[in-house]
Amino acid sequence: MITVGGIGSGLDVESLVSQLVQAERQGADNRYARMAASTSTEISAFGALRGAMSSVESALSSFSDDGVVTRRKATTSSSEHFTASASASASAGVYDVKVKALATAHKLASGAYAGLDTAVGTGSLSVTVGDSSLELTLDGDNNSLAGIRDAINNADDNPGVRATTIKDDDGYHLVLTATVTGLDNQISVTRSGGDGGLDSLVYDPGTLTNLSQKQEALNAEIELEGFSYSSSSNTVEDAIEGVTINLQQVDTDSSYTLTVSVDDNAIVSALNNFVSAFNTGRNLVNSLSAYNAASGSAGVLQGDALTRGLQSRLRDLAFADYSASNTAYSALGEIGIAFDSSGALSVDATAFKSALSTNFDDVVGMLTGEGGIRANFETVLGGYLDSDGLFDSRADSLSSRQARIATQQEALDRRMEQVEARLRRQFTALDGLVAQLNTTSNFLTQQLAGLSGSNS
Repeated sequence: MITVGGIGSGLDVESLVSQLVQAERQGADNRYARMAASTSTEISAFGALRGAMSSVESALSSFSDDGVVTRRKATTSSSEHFTASASASASAGVYDVKVKALATAHKLASGAYAGLDTAVGTGSLSVTVGDSSLELTLDGDNNSLAGIRDAINNADDNPGVRATTIKDDDGYHLVLTATVTGLDNQISVTRSGGDGGLDSLVYDPGTLTNLSQKQEALNAEIELEGFSYSSSSNTVEDAIEGVTINLQQVDTDSSYTLTVSVDDNAIVSALNNFVSAFNTGRNLVNSLSAYNAASGSAGVLQGDALTRGLQSRLRDLAFADYSASNTAYSALGEIGIAFDSSGALSVDATAFKSALSTNFDDVVGMLTGEGGIRANFETVLGGYLDSDGLFDSRADSLSSRQARIATQQEALDRRMEQVEARLRRQFTALDGLVAQLNTTSNFLTQQLAGLSGSNS
């Protein structure tokens, strides 16, 4: 609605109405703005707290039954001859390993041809690797040296052979190489039908061998603790349970040491990650709930009951009695996890590794077992982080508060619209009254002026 006020009175009605409405709503606007800002700040603060505590919980997952405490490492005295890795199923031990032979892939080569487009022959060619075979039909479209190479490589039922062409001083050669090493993966090539030209590619020991053997198919051979072991691959996976040995170089004269042990560095690293996450979360809780008497400034959540409770629970966990873990240890400090009077944690790696080396099972029990570090922390954190836990409950409460503030602001807007309409009606009526009075005043002035003139 377009309104024009002040015609009769000269007053700026619209400005007066706007200022009066603004003055009436300013207090409520400021109050709702403060409430909205405070609620948003609290939501952000609790979101940061949730994230920090989730990081602690995530770091604790390394101390599960199948986590870092079960990890093993494998080291060798000569990585030039072999390397190794170990899984959780590997038993700690020291082994002597001698690399007597490496597994090799079978390699065959044809005689020389004038060019890649030179026709070799027509007919059927059968290429076999181990127990798998490839059957090729070669005719005038694909019987060149390059055509046969591509037909082998592009075949959907390729049995595990790679075909290449090599040029040397006497011409081009077709080279067939098994893609898998080992004695059981020898290549054989036979032919049938056609013009007989494919005989030049036959390799069928005991019958016809027109391809030359460039590399014999051999198994790897190692001597492990005096026992002989053969493998079709240079990756030996089942000679020692849980240990993979990657053979690199032969040395038939010397044995080298393979050591399987607890990966204590990985455990220390996981423990450091946990301690770092704990201290970060603890510092955040302290910061959000702190009060600086000198400056008079308070943390966003200063005085909040949930935050005070979390602060207390974290402090209790740092100083807790863990004897319920049924191990030789009952306190964090006994396994090298130091803490100061405020509850900040740190890891003494030397002390922790010493405890691992002398009492591994009890240290692991302290970390992972019932009544241990992970169990106790997860119980406490779960009360905050679980679905319908304290963080979810507070988030719901803050969301409800936001909704109430929005509803109150909408109600204020409606009320102010009514106030504005009332004020505009009142000022419009006043404007009309002033206009009427002005008109009457002007009439009377004119009448009096007329009387005065007639009497003179």
